Amino acid sequence: ARSPGQIREAVQEQMNTRYRRMMEEMVRQQRTGANYYANNCDAADTTHVANIAVAEEIGSIPSDHDGHTDPTSRDDRNKDDEVEEIPRRWIHVAGTLLCLLIVVMIVLFVLVMLPSLSNGGLNNAESNVDSTISPTDNPASPSAFPSSLAPVTSMPTHQPTQSPTTLPTDTPLKTKILNVLLPILGGPPTYMNSTDFEEDSDSIPFRVLDWMANVDKWTSQTFNNDAPIIAQQIVDRYALAYMYESMGGPDWTEQFNFMTDDGVCDWNDGTYTAGIQCRNSENVVDDVNLGENNLVGSFPTIIYHMQPTRIFLFNNDIVGTISTWIGMMHELTEFWLDGTSMGGTIPTEIGNLVNLMSLGLYDANLEGTIPTEVGNMTSLALFWTSNNDLIGTIPSELGRATKLYSINLSGSSLSGAIPTELGELTKMRYLYVDRNSLIGQVPSELGNLSRLQWLFLKDNALTGTLPSEIGQLTALTYLDIHRTYVHGNLDPIMCTGTNNFPKLVDFWSDCIPESFEGSLSRTVCSCCTTCCSGSSCVPQEAQPVECEGRCVACADNVYMPTCEECPTVN
Repeated sequence: ARSPGQIREAVQEQMNTRYRRMMEEMVRQQRTGANYYANNCDAADTTHVANIAVAEEIGSIPSDHDGHTDPTSRDDRNKDDEVEEIPRRWIHVAGTLLCLLIVVMIVLFVLVMLPSLSNGGLNNAESNVDSTISPTDNPASPSAFPSSLAPVTSMPTHQPTQSPTTLPTDTPLKTKILNVLLPILGGPPTYMNSTDFEEDSDSIPFRVLDWMANVDKWTSQTFNNDAPIIAQQIVDRYALAYMYESMGGPDWTEQFNFMTDDGVCDWNDGTYTAGIQCRNSENVVDDVNLGENNLVGSFPTIIYHMQPTRIFLFNNDIVGTISTWIGMMHELTEFWLDGTSMGGTIPTEIGNLVNLMSLGLYDANLEGTIPTEVGNMTSLALFWTSNNDLIGTIPSELGRATKLYSINLSGSSLSGAIPTELGELTKMRYLYVDRNSLIGQVPSELGNLSRLQWLFLKDNALTGTLPSEIGQLTALTYLDIHRTYVHGNLDPIMCTGTNNFPKLVDFWSDCIPESFEGSLSRTVCSCCTTCCSGSSCVPQEAQPVECEGRCVACADNVYMPTCEECPTVN
């Protein structure tokens, strides 16, 4: 751009050139007999004598059209002409001075306006500059400006500058990572923001982000590639690195290539049976299998931002609770936290996991009740919550989960009756409700479970006799009803016939009398493999059933097969 002094010189040069051309034109018109001042300076006199006078002033004598000198000369004039010539000459001199004055005034006006022109007024002073250009528009190309002036290449903007979302010391890569993470981690249940990554250099969020931005080659290569960034891949890597840092990663039994430059899909044992596995089509985490690997610490809520189909964290020293946000993990098909020190309750939101097929929460210090929403889990095949402090009743809604083949509710403080709706689970093979406080009779509807192989009812306050429908369960291999109040002769139900229960391996009942004198056993069972009395159990050989199981008699406090009339069994 030109300086104000250069601009003044350019304008002055233009004015001088214009004045010089005006004077040359005036002389040319004088030579052709035209009256210049009459047309441009508004002079009144237009006589040929005045033209000669002006020509003499500038040193040029006009000629006629034939090239001869005008015959009129000053010597031939009479005295009257000389008297009239003086005022006419002054008139033309005055006209010339007036024109010069106008030129001087124009030059002074331009010089006075130069400061405003140099401060941004060039767009108004130069007619060739587009006055519609706004401060935020792109500057015009140089060809849009007159050649005598330098083009204006940019104009200042006055828009406010946005505040940075990260620390000034952040690297560009760290900013890119945060731009991917924060829209996801900023939501529930973590609710993270940029300050979580910057306040404490010893915090796990800071360390993990610093590792990804400044150490991890996989992350830098991923962001430097032209391929679009898959946000879930970045979230998965951050979440797994967070788990490693927060759950004693350096002391894990197996490291599984964690915190290396490999992609997380290779953070496993090489056989893809333990560690991390991915969905090949998306390269996002599919399996988190870190069971029995010496993980220590709180259950990481960051895991709820992942979308794996299987999570195995069993048999680790993990504390905490199952968040209600478990319901966000809609892709989950298997979830195992057994053998941990979790605590808390089973959230009702777990019923949102309509794709869940197996849920292993036994030995996890859980309390509270089994939510009725488990009936919404229509894909559920295995439901194990044993050895916890669960109370309440067995929800009848379990009968809606018709794909269930294994239920283990043993070792808690469940009360109430066994729901008859369990008889609708025709795919059931394993049913464990032992070691609770269940009451009532064994429901006859269980006889519909034709595939049932294991039935454990022991250590409950069940009463009445064993329903005859149980005799239809020909697939049974294990049956345990000892330490209950079930009584009666089991032979007609379980022991008659040669192939009634061809697969039965173990059959336990209270078929030994109590220790006090004159007591009777609660049940008579010739085919039981183990007979119990209270906490004492004794294996026995299967006895032949006489009288088709119709009668038993008492001898020395032990039931013996006989065809005599059967006594009442208390």
